[in-house]
Amino acid sequence: MIGRRRICMLVALAVVLAVALYHCFRPGVTVPQEYSDAGRPPRIDPDYAGCTIPPNIAPLNFVVKETGAQYRVRVYSRRRTS
Repeated sequence: MIGRRRICMLVALAVVLAVALYHCFRPGVTVPQEYSDAGRPPRIDPDYAGCTIPPNIAPLNFVVKETGAQYRVRVYSRRRTS
């Protein structure tokens, strides 16, 4: 019985350690340093062009339908709020 309890404790400790190591050493978000501006709105699906998005909404999910390996997205407003 003690041996079984010890194995369960070691397995639980190994899982916690694995999760902690993953969170410490996972790859971070990289921002492309070199990019070219297409000079036009991107093709995304669904198309949010012209939509007003409230500031307290969950992040939007969309697919960039352009060729490329990395993308840079900038969300902004013409009006500044305090």
